[in-house]
Amino acid sequence: MEKLIGGDLLLSNRDTAGDCFAFHTRPEELNRAEQSDVLNANFKRAQEACRVIEEYSKLSGANSVSKNAKEIRFSLYSIQKELSA
Repeated sequence: MEKLIGGDLLLSNRDTAGDCFAFHTRPEELNRAEQSDVLNANFKRAQEACRVIEEYSKLSGANSVSKNAKEIRFSLYSIQKELSA
């Protein structure tokens, strides 16, 4: 993503001071009792990251990147389900 958009542009648009959770912790982050809670939270992050890459790739015409990101995202869903069983 940084190569497509440019790392400097991404960084210059980051609004840490205006981010509502930059200086606060989300309540669900404090309620992780087991390793599986942390694992599931990170699966969700990875899945969402793949979704973002998938969508932005479509905008730039990088259809193969979009397709790969979608495949990875669905693989992550399957892996999460297997590990949670």
